[in-house]
Order: sequence, then structure tokens, then C-alpha cells
Amino acid sequence: MRHKTVLLFFLLFLSSQFRANAQSVKAPSLIGLAELKVVIEDLDDNAKVGGLTVSRLQTDVELRLRQAGLRVNTTALEFLHVRVTALGPTAAGEVAWKVDVELQQPVIIMRTKEATTGTTWDASSIALSSSPSFMPLNVTVKVRDFVDAFLNDWLSVNAKR
Repeated sequence: MRHKTVLLFFLLFLSSQFRANAQSVKAPSLIGLAELKVVIEDLDDNAKVGGLTVSRLQTDVELRLRQAGLRVNTTALEFLHVRVTALGPTAAGEVAWKVDVELQQPVIIMRTKEATTGTTWDASSIALSSSPSFMPLNVTVKVRDFVDAFLNDWLSVNAKR
């Protein structure tokens, strides 16, 4: 059973790495984006084990956005959604975790002309930390990497303010 779990995590990791590296094709959906809010999903108990907090992630993401010249506004319709989930720790102390970062913004379904909210940019990754104490740092670095990738795409289609 353990081998199947490891194989599943490996395959999911490979597929998420491909998606994360292919996001620049979504940069055009960021044209004209002037502001957004940041939504950090509540952490499950497994994600909190090593001391990771919503507050820490919120502050870190908002700071990176502001430093790049993107306004953070809690009333904006567009939002950067960050989700962290974790499993473990195992008997060996390992923690499997997943990070998703998505830009949600108003979209129109062409077929029906219905307005809704949709994901127009995303990145995700699955990884394994050898100890719960390493997980907060590993997750924070991955969130920063994804926010930086988002900002690179945003800057590629918008003049820096």
C-alpha cells in the first residue's frame, strides 16, 4: 500500500510540475489586472502541525504583490486563492502536502453568456517533507515561488506601476 501511495504522489507531483511550468500561456488573462484580494483558505489540522499559519501566508503573499506594484484591495472582485492541504505525519514523521495558487476572476461563459467566477491562472505542487518542523518553510517557499511565477506573468503583460 505504501508503494502505491508513493507512486501516486510522484505521478501527481510530475503532473503538477508540468502545469506549473506551463502557466505563461495564461498571461494574457492578466492584462489590465490592477488590483486583487488575497484569500488564504483555512488550514487543516495537519497543515498546522509544524506551525504554519494563515496569517503568515497572508502577510507574505500580500507583501510580494505590493512589492511588484499590484494593489491589494479586500473589496476587489479578482482574488488570488491559496490552498494548503497536508497528510500526516506518518509513523516515520513525514508530511505530504499540496499547495494550490489560483487567480479567480469574473468570466463570461461564451456558450451561454453567463457571468461567473473562474480560474484564469493556476499553479500547484505536491511534495513530501521529512519532518513536520520542515513543512512550514517548504510550503512558504513553494507559495512564494508560485506567487513569483504569477507576478512574472502579470508583469509580462502589464507595465510596472
